[in-house]
Amino acid sequence: MTLDVAFFAFVLISAIIEFANSSFLRMGFSWSAIAGQFTAIFAYGAVRLSVQRSDDVFVLVRGVVITALPVAIIGGLQLVAGHAFNRYLVGATDSAGLERRLELGWPLRATSTIGHWTALSGYLTLTIAAACSLMLWLAHRSERYRWISVAIVIMFVAQLATVTFAPILVSVVVITATALQMRLKVSHIVIALFAAGAGYILFSAQLGHRLEQQLNAPKAQQNSILPESVQYRMGIWERETIPAILEKPLMGWGVNVYNRISTGDAPKQIYWSSPESEWMRTAIGQGLPLMVVQIVLLVAAWRMMKRMNDHLPANEYRPIVIATAGILVVSTFHSHFSSGSVSIIYWVLVAAAISTAVSSRRSGPIYFQG
Repeated sequence: MTLDVAFFAFVLISAIIEFANSSFLRMGFSWSAIAGQFTAIFAYGAVRLSVQRSDDVFVLVRGVVITALPVAIIGGLQLVAGHAFNRYLVGATDSAGLERRLELGWPLRATSTIGHWTALSGYLTLTIAAACSLMLWLAHRSERYRWISVAIVIMFVAQLATVTFAPILVSVVVITATALQMRLKVSHIVIALFAAGAGYILFSAQLGHRLEQQLNAPKAQQNSILPESVQYRMGIWERETIPAILEKPLMGWGVNVYNRISTGDAPKQIYWSSPESEWMRTAIGQGLPLMVVQIVLLVAAWRMMKRMNDHLPANEYRPIVIATAGILVVSTFHSHFSSGSVSIIYWVLVAAAISTAVSSRRSGPIYFQG
């Protein structure tokens, strides 16, 4: 119950700060950002009310996997179906980044229905983990899980199509840990490697271009062992984000500050269109105190999931625990939780874990029904 109250309080405080900023800074209230947060808390509440036992958790996880498959298929098709397909997506979804890539002729990156490659990669990381957890659960019950294996391959291929290396690496760790936990046969591992290789061949141009960017830093950055994208982000933080945060450290500049660049209503230091960090985004938009609260809240929620997994008979939630830990780390230099898709899936998985833990305290140890 404590986390329930803390999550609701966080969203409410965020809305109050945004209202105050919209008044003091004479800017528009960001209804879309606050609505996204309330959508996550409504999804969280619905799961808390509906999940009563461990079986319910994996019925929910099955639904997450099934709904993720069309998203993954669309993402994979983007890089092989041509510009007409991508033009249609630009018209049907909010995909400003994809539209810009089409206009400039840059290598494409999968956005699917989510709207941005970073958001899609975070979403797929969590849904791949959900599929791995479901596979462990089915294997523990001696049920067939072949279709889950196919789903994981499809989602991982779509993950490659985002060309976003940090979430790809987290997904590789999740899949590898699951394979070791299940003690899969060598033939299964060979098939998985073949599928990953096929995905790499399909998207080799995009992956090769991005990898070259990572390995060939500008001359000013060549003394660092860090990837080019991390060095670039650190430069943005040093030149733009941190100075802007320090001007208004308590309440920030408003959630939609990056939509006001060059209008006279944004910090003069900011030129780049993103803070390139979830925590920096919260700090610059709504202040350092709320950033600290956000990190503490998300880590506390993660610990609840880990605790629940420790009481499952076969640690079936472990892939989700690994993936969510990875997303928390990666969010230091990606904006994942500002994406509604990632935030909703994260809190749905947290709610399922908490509901099962609460139920187990009422009725004894967690056992599978069936």
